[in-house]
Amino acid sequence: MAKGATSLIDQKQVQVSFGDVIANSGSLVSTEISQVPLAGVLELIRLAREHGIPSIVDLDISPEVAVKEALLGTEAEFIEVCRMADVLKPARHAAEGALRLITPHRSLDLIKSMSTMELSTVLQRECNSKLIAMTDGLSPSCFVTDKLAVSVSPVQLDRVVDATGAGDAFLGGLIASMHSLGGVPATEKDLQRCGKVANRLGGACCQVLGAVPTAESREHVKDILPTETQSEDVVEDESAVEHYKAIHTSLMCDTITLSNLHDSSGSALLYERISHVCDTLINCTGNRMVSGVGKSGLIARRLAGTLSSIGVPCEFVHATEFHHGDLESALALLTEYSCVIPYGVDSVLPEPAGGVPTSSLIAQEAVINCMASDIINKKNFTAHDFNANHPGGALGESLPGK
Repeated sequence: MAKGATSLIDQKQVQVSFGDVIANSGSLVSTEISQVPLAGVLELIRLAREHGIPSIVDLDISPEVAVKEALLGTEAEFIEVCRMADVLKPARHAAEGALRLITPHRSLDLIKSMSTMELSTVLQRECNSKLIAMTDGLSPSCFVTDKLAVSVSPVQLDRVVDATGAGDAFLGGLIASMHSLGGVPATEKDLQRCGKVANRLGGACCQVLGAVPTAESREHVKDILPTETQSEDVVEDESAVEHYKAIHTSLMCDTITLSNLHDSSGSALLYERISHVCDTLINCTGNRMVSGVGKSGLIARRLAGTLSSIGVPCEFVHATEFHHGDLESALALLTEYSCVIPYGVDSVLPEPAGGVPTSSLIAQEAVINCMASDIINKKNFTAHDFNANHPGGALGESLPGK
């Protein structure tokens, strides 16, 4: 997750990013009170209601944290979210704070003295929720509608490896069950089943590292998952699982590499250096050359092409060609007004097979994108300018002026 990205999901961003999807293909909307601004959460629920789609809110934090510490919105917005959502999935500590805010005549001591079932029942009545699904650590989970109330014992685990993501896995089980039923459970049997699926998935998540599914974790849940949610694409073969693990690890490393570029303590220095290089390239009145060998050579070639397409002519010279006569011709072209820009970005993460370039290439591409964006901004480069440099092909045909 990009640093600070969730804080941008306000009412307008929800409309832009999710409005069409909800209107045209939505079947269930899930959101949270955790990191997203409450105005964005409310807009998502409103859109769901407008199109007759059930909404689920994962209540991770208390109103005290949401409003006063995380600054997600107001107390009034917090209450409105709780009352508008069709389904609330609160942790007990968050439910206590929510009920105290919604019913200020009840003391916190009184609320804390309630059993989890009593708390769930009162919260359901006060919010008029179609379903309350409340978790309470290792204690039984409670599932309450306006007509039904069941308590589901937690899964007995022989070990807990990592509890990260257990709440999200629980919510996933609840969503999968509701999807298979076509909505909120209408019978005690279905409500019990929802609870068992949710608890089992939450428990299975605790038995793996980093919430990454494994063949073993699937064994813990495959007998209880709703038939409709079982994908034909899930392969139990161990070699396939390991293959998917490698894919997941690769994507995770690429994401971390980009995050490190953006969030590192030295990011300001990196930005400054990139900006300086861009200034040098723009102001260069002589020849611009980039060079490289191997995978970095391919990226250097792409850098030359990108720069040329945005009005900064640049030539690529393969590094090995310098040993075969091109060095002299290249030096002959260089003047005091020319610029030679060395570049290189290494990944801080281990790469597969002892160093096959993967994440390091992603980092280099990211820096090139930064350079292109900075130059476009500094030169006030427009789509019409780009059209002049890129007249052919499908891209050229799509540009203004055609």
